[in-house]
Amino acid sequence: SLRDSMYEPCPYCQGRARVKTPMTMSVEIQRRLNTVIHKHRDSIGDIIVIVNTDVLNRFKSEDAKLLVELERSHSGRLIFRSDPTLNRERFAIIDATTEKTIDQG
Repeated sequence: SLRDSMYEPCPYCQGRARVKTPMTMSVEIQRRLNTVIHKHRDSIGDIIVIVNTDVLNRFKSEDAKLLVELERSHSGRLIFRSDPTLNRERFAIIDATTEKTIDQG
């Protein structure tokens, strides 16, 4: 089913609930990054993206080419950092210069 392809058993509660897959989170974060890049095109340089380790692994493997293309559309670098304690469905997009959070999920 569509639900089963977008969600998997929750690693935080031993499968009693569901969480979004790394693929689903990757798509959501890419969309948010696209919005941030277009909205702040002239006012922001490097961007730090903090994500769960599982999501970062997805970015480094299956989605690496997509991120290179996204970074090319931006005047600064996209810097990804992993936080293994961060819930998989959470992330932060931070202005690297000011260290202020621009967006989060």
